[in-house]
Amino acid sequence: MTKWRPGAIVVLVLLAACLIGGCQGGDADTAETTSVVKAYMGAKADLPPSVTQIELTVTGDDMHTIVKILSLNDFGELEDVFFEVKVSPGIRLFTVMCRDAGSFSLYRGQRQVRIDPKETVDLEINLAAWAAVGGRVTYPDGSLLSDYDEMAFDPEIATNDLGLYEVESRLTTLTLRLQPAADAYAFAEVDLVEAGQQTVTNLVLIDPTDSSRPWISAAVPHTDLAAGQQISLFGQGFTVGDAFTVWFGAPGDGAAAAIVDVATDSRLQVTVPTDVPVQGLLFVCWTNDEECSNGFGFN
Repeated sequence: MTKWRPGAIVVLVLLAACLIGGCQGGDADTAETTSVVKAYMGAKADLPPSVTQIELTVTGDDMHTIVKILSLNDFGELEDVFFEVKVSPGIRLFTVMCRDAGSFSLYRGQRQVRIDPKETVDLEINLAAWAAVGGRVTYPDGSLLSDYDEMAFDPEIATNDLGLYEVESRLTTLTLRLQPAADAYAFAEVDLVEAGQQTVTNLVLIDPTDSSRPWISAAVPHTDLAAGQQISLFGQGFTVGDAFTVWFGAPGDGAAAAIVDVATDSRLQVTVPTDVPVQGLLFVCWTNDEECSNGFGFN
């Protein structure tokens, strides 16, 4: 699946002597106040085989950050996944990342607790599945929205110098919105249903004040299109009851898609045709193909 990370992810490797009980940040706290925390993440059997590495980070005021990384193999015959760390007293934030071979955190969990001096604590950290969506943001003429970082919506979307963005989220129907100017707006809805799912969703900035024709803001997904697959187009002007034709390729010459439903004035659902080309432009047309939307790239 496509990745969008601009840089390498640094992975810390523990020495064999650091397994489960050892290796942590060098706090200056004495043994007279240090507490022992055993942080449980659940049964090893409940984690998918794609999880290759589990990372625990402990942070808080007046302490050095503690980072511990283990693989599932490090737990041997043990049934539970856990870390045992020595922590100084205070309010401490425990963060767990369960990563796959590509270093994406499939499952994540956090727990903030107050640790008293010389305490032994059994701490359960619930894990939630995460996924990601990303792609390129362009204007209708194909120019990039580069180095954008003004955050106006949740989730926040920022682009790099290549116009690429990435958003990570818990599993949900994620609504993406972006408006760098009054006459430039993009949106889409992406169903994140599987841990580690990474969906490519390119966004085109449309003019929300122009109601003269439908504009496509996003089509999901944009890669690995297969005949019979249902996708959603997002934009404006898809009036319920109107007749549209969706073309994969030049209008009247490409492959026409079957329209499943004009769900709302901003969402159009179609079925990918059997003869869909490998790449090209997608258009929404009406009035016997005499009027068409902006072309939306797919590959």
